Amino acid sequence: MKFLRRHDRAWRRLAARGIAALGALAALTACGRGKPDLCAGAVRHVFELVGAGAAKDEKQVIDAVASATLAKCQQEGLSPTQADCILAAHGPEWSDQLRACPAFAARPASWVILGPSRDDRRKLLGKPPVPDGPRRGPGSYIDIVASRRTTCGLTRPGKLQCWGEQRNVPDGTFIHLRADGQRVCGLDPSGIVTCTSREPHPMRTPPDPLSDFDIASDRGCGVTRNGNKLVCWNDLDGAGLQPPDGLFVQVVLRNGFACALDVDQRVTCFGDGAPAVPADLRATALAAGDGHACSVARDGKVSCWGKGAVDPPSDRFISLSCARAQCCGITDKHGLACWGPPDQLREPPAGTFESVAVFDDHSCAVRAGGGTECWGNNDDGQCNVPEDAASHWY
Repeated sequence: MKFLRRHDRAWRRLAARGIAALGALAALTACGRGKPDLCAGAVRHVFELVGAGAAKDEKQVIDAVASATLAKCQQEGLSPTQADCILAAHGPEWSDQLRACPAFAARPASWVILGPSRDDRRKLLGKPPVPDGPRRGPGSYIDIVASRRTTCGLTRPGKLQCWGEQRNVPDGTFIHLRADGQRVCGLDPSGIVTCTSREPHPMRTPPDPLSDFDIASDRGCGVTRNGNKLVCWNDLDGAGLQPPDGLFVQVVLRNGFACALDVDQRVTCFGDGAPAVPADLRATALAAGDGHACSVARDGKVSCWGKGAVDPPSDRFISLSCARAQCCGITDKHGLACWGPPDQLREPPAGTFESVAVFDDHSCAVRAGGGTECWGNNDDGQCNVPEDAASHWY
C-alpha cells in the first residue's frame, strides 16, 4: 500500500501507541442493513478511537488506512453476528473481548489487528500466569483505592484488604484511603495519615489531624480537622502546592493541581495546569482527572471542566469518581453511569450500587445490598475481588 509508505512514520507512532485496532462507537446500529453497511459500521468503530487523539498528519494516515480497510472488509464479507461482536467490544479490553467472542474466533477478520493476549502480556514481562476472576466478591468496602496494579478496599471494621500485585500497605485501622502510582495512605480515626511507598525514602505526612486528604505524584493536600484549613505537603525536596486561604471540607489532587470545596460550596482549583472553575459554580462533591475536574451540584447535576473534559450524562448523581479523562457516577436511582473518551471508557456492570471508584485502567463499585465488582484491565489480578476475608495477592 503506497499510502502506508508515504506516511510510515506517522503510522508507526499510531501502532506504537497500541490503538491501531481499538474500538469506540457502541452506539453504531448498522448491523441490519446489508453487507456494505455492516463493514462501514465496523470500520468506523475500529478507527474512531485512533482519530480521536491523532495529530493532523496521523489523521491523514488513519483516513487512508480506514478506506483501504473498508474495501478489504467488503471483499471478505462480514456477517451480522461478526459485526455485532466487533461493535460490542470496548476500549482497553478490545482484544480480549474479541478473542472471547465465538463468532469472531470462528472467522476472524484479517483487517482487525489484535494485540497480545493477557497471558502473552504477562509472559513478555516475565510474570507467571494469573487467573482472570472472579471479578465479583461478597465483601462490601467503605473505600476502595488502586496503586499501580494493586487494588485495596477498606472493610467495615477499618482494615485493608488488597488484591492484585503484592505491595506494602499501611498497617492499622482507618476511616479513609488514598493511593497513587507509588503509595497507599490511610487516615486513622484520630486524623493521622500513614503511608507506605515503593520509594526508598520515608514518607512525609502532615502532623495535624485531618478530616479529608488526597495524594498524587509525590504531593498531598488535606483539610485540617480543627479549623478546616487546607494544608499541602511534598514527599520530595522542593515546594509543594500553595493552598488558598479559606474554610474547606474536601480536596482532590491530580498530577500538578488540586481542587477544593469550601464551606460555602464554592470550588477553588490551584497549582500547575489547574482548570479554570466555571463562574458561579456551586457543588457538594468533587472529583478530578488528569487535566479536568467534575462536581456534583445540590440538585444532583454534574458539571465537568478543563482539558479533556467530556460532557456528563443528564442524570442526577449522588457521587462520582474520575481518573485520567474517564468518570463514573452513582445516579439518584443508584444506577451506574460512566463517560469519557472512547480509548478510556469501559462498560460498567448493570445493577444498583452504593459507590464507585475509577482508576487508570480498571474500576470497582460496591453493590447496593452488599458485594463488590471490578471491571477493566486484570493483568495482575487487580479485578479479582476476594471471595473471603484473606488478602488475595498474586
